[in-house]
Amino acid sequence: MLDREIEALRSISRIVPEDEKDSFEAYLQSLERDVRQLATRELIQAREAVKSYCKAKGYGHIRTIKKPRLGKDENVAESMIPVRVYRGPLSVRLALEKMTDKERLDYWRMMSRKRKFWNTLDLAVYWSDGVRNLLEISRLVKYEAGRIDIRFLIDYFRTLERYKLVKIEKASTNLPNSNGDGQVVSKRTRGRG
Repeated sequence: MLDREIEALRSISRIVPEDEKDSFEAYLQSLERDVRQLATRELIQAREAVKSYCKAKGYGHIRTIKKPRLGKDENVAESMIPVRVYRGPLSVRLALEKMTDKERLDYWRMMSRKRKFWNTLDLAVYWSDGVRNLLEISRLVKYEAGRIDIRFLIDYFRTLERYKLVKIEKASTNLPNSNGDGQVVSKRTRGRG
């Protein structure tokens, strides 16, 4: 949520005159740093308030819930950040025309094995904003469609990339996100924090 709010602040830069862009960017970076520090302080205060409340009510020690371990496919999906090359819905028709007979057969085999997940593909492409990784996208799609097959999604997006319908960027785990937990973030968010 914090990143979304910072993006809203950054969107103002589109209306800044060209000759003022550098100074405005410096101001934005300073403002962003202050906002992140404030959010961190607020989070610490909120955690302390919850601990105090629980102690006062006699609930004992409240343990922190750790991020669950991911499976192989989830790790792969977390490392992939799809970026749409074209606006609007994708048409795979042109890619199918460029495929060899074997590639086309492999594509249709993949698609026919997962027929019940076809409705998730357009949703996944829709959520591909160049910031979210494929694991985050799969969760959003699952909320909307009620089901997801991560392996199928990975294979589908690799096929789209092979035919230049999307680009797949590698996510980086060495950049902390807004709450400093080392979660995977996009290269596109690097310069913004």
